[in-house]
Amino acid sequence: MLAERILVYGRPGSGKSYSWLKIAEHFPSSAFFCFDTDASTERLLATDFSHLKNVVYRECVDWESAEKFKIEVEAALRKRGRQRDWVVIDFADSLWDMVQNYYSLQVFGKKLDDYFLEVRKGQKVGTALRALDGWKDWTVINKLYQDFLNPICYLWTNVYGVSVFLNAKADRVSGFTTKKRTPHMT
Repeated sequence: MLAERILVYGRPGSGKSYSWLKIAEHFPSSAFFCFDTDASTERLLATDFSHLKNVVYRECVDWESAEKFKIEVEAALRKRGRQRDWVVIDFADSLWDMVQNYYSLQVFGKKLDDYFLEVRKGQKVGTALRALDGWKDWTVINKLYQDFLNPICYLWTNVYGVSVFLNAKADRVSGFTTKKRTPHMT
């Protein structure tokens, strides 16, 4: 079996998390390492999927916890070898929010929302908010985000043979227009 890269997007409650847990159910000898950014995994494992023993998850509530779990997952994959395991990022778009907040804390010493409020208060009414500079800030934020995701999606699939399952909210995926309540895979 070749490594898979699956992106699922949909509205809240449309079955994105349920979908990867059904895959975990189908492959009981594979480990599923889940970066849980919306605290849905614990509830699903306690109810519909209480029989699963192959899921390792961490609630990743900020960038630091996601980075720490990434190190743990890579160590586990290295130890397991090529076992056809899976890495799941439940709400990859939440990681984007986390990295922006992390950057703001590191650079400005404030959470992103507090920083934006401060900048906005200092501007004249009617002017555009220019809180982050494209060349100075967004370049670094993008690099941090890509340095997190790219090894998982590309390097780990080749080195460890893992498959990757990412999901995202539909409103965060460009061009989403369907009104169906089912997740969409690409």
